[in-house]
Amino acid sequence: MQIDVSRFRAAFYVEAVEHIQAMEAALLQLESSPHDIELLNTIFRAAHSIKGASTTFGVEEVGKFTHVLENLLERLRDGAVATTAPLVELLLTSVDVIDGLIANAKDGAPLPANLDQVFTELQRVNGTPSPNANSNTVVSDAGKVRSTGRFRTQIKPSPEF
Repeated sequence: MQIDVSRFRAAFYVEAVEHIQAMEAALLQLESSPHDIELLNTIFRAAHSIKGASTTFGVEEVGKFTHVLENLLERLRDGAVATTAPLVELLLTSVDVIDGLIANAKDGAPLPANLDQVFTELQRVNGTPSPNANSNTVVSDAGKVRSTGRFRTQIKPSPEF
């Protein structure tokens, strides 16, 4: 039995748009309610869904970027990082980058011009090293994830799976 993965990938793109819209709406509300944990939970769940599905369907660039965003959202939920207007602006910009990465994967649209800058800023706010400071993988100029000398495992199920 052959499974047509393209149908599932198409569904991922539709659902990703819905998650992006939910994230943007909640982030705009977060500006006026910075301590609303339910808004943070909504944003986190949407980012988590995008990250998981993108990785499942081989859209690695989205998964890597969203993973860093998800880590920051977790720190916000835990109270380790304060919700400020500049941080909400960074989060909104991050959602725009995710949208651009998805458009690139789906239609070959140009990568977001601010991809590396936003990625580095997310890492800085998270307190993690920049991509050029011995991280496991980095986003290259072409937007592709490349190895920096450590092992990387990828599982590709057989068509029979």
